[in-house]
Amino acid sequence: MGYDKTMDCLVSSACAEREAALRLCEASEEFVRVVSGGCCRVVPAPLAYDLLGELKVAFVHLAGVVRCLPDGLRSSLADSRLVVYDQDPWTGEQRDPVRQVELACEHMREVLNYLSAAVEAAEDAQVALNSQGYRGVQ
Repeated sequence: MGYDKTMDCLVSSACAEREAALRLCEASEEFVRVVSGGCCRVVPAPLAYDLLGELKVAFVHLAGVVRCLPDGLRSSLADSRLVVYDQDPWTGEQRDPVRQVELACEHMREVLNYLSAAVEAAEDAQVALNSQGYRGVQ
């Protein structure tokens, strides 16, 4: 694959990934608007249970994305088709790209820990609500 095709592929892939991330952000913004602006801000337990379940699934999928990023970053450093550089945005000094990737990977491990804790907490919240129902007052 030539340089132009490699760059076209990378640009195309990056565009698709950014577009998917943007859709995720827009969907989450809509989700919070709908939940926070609902009818009198009343969220009965069965609905909260369902919403927590969807959040739990979203957290699992987000963790899947975060798990893929370190390998992709490390691969970019080793790919002979790319020249990777790193420059401090404030000082303009050159930085070691390998060190910066490893630093980012350390932070991503922390993100995975938080997402795992979020999945567990959502599950615990669902368990707390799993027998609750409601009916209208006659």
